[in-house]
Amino acid sequence: MTRRQAIKFLTLASAALPASTAYAGKATIKGEAFYLERIALPKNAIMEAQLLDISLQDAPAKILGKVIVDPAGQVPVPFTIHFNPEDQKSGHVYAISASIRMDGKLIYANDTIHPALGEHHQDLYRIKMVPVG
Repeated sequence: MTRRQAIKFLTLASAALPASTAYAGKATIKGEAFYLERIALPKNAIMEAQLLDISLQDAPAKILGKVIVDPAGQVPVPFTIHFNPEDQKSGHVYAISASIRMDGKLIYANDTIHPALGEHHQDLYRIKMVPVG
């Protein structure tokens, strides 16, 4: 998957669920999103992290949980995603995505897959983002 394809995939996946959706799940994933550029985020930047089921090819990823950090503050941006563990399915593949938007425009996103859950469980996920555009 090329960097452009990964960013497009993650952007489409983030549009599949309204921001007001609440998760009553009892499981959490903790992490932090960051980028390497030595540039401060604007005060109006918003960070979004999602837990995705990426098992189905040629189909939008299913969002199991997400969180919006508004304002994002500065990197690394800590996040906690709440999700319902009953939504996990045996044999499925899960990943975490992160993005930062300013005035609705995507400015940073991860361009690689960050596996999550099951054998990929971590106490703290570190999601590296790259500039978009």
